[in-house]
Amino acid sequence: MAEPLYPNSSRDLSETRRALAPDTEKAFQAFSQNVFADGALSAKTKQLIAVSMRRKGFRHFRQSRNRELCH
Repeated sequence: MAEPLYPNSSRDLSETRRALAPDTEKAFQAFSQNVFADGALSAKTKQLIAVSMRRKGFRHFRQSRNRELCH
């Protein structure tokens, strides 16, 4: 089985990222808050869509990567 492309999320990884790129982390947090703010769709609906897309996208990526590794 191939190693994952990205490391698993962890508290240590998050703390390292914040320490190495605090401005980027702040910008990402502000972006996330704006994306998931109530608007035309509720925040909960947006979160459900994001979870669904992430799962679908990850599954598609994993299938594509497996095909590449097998050929």
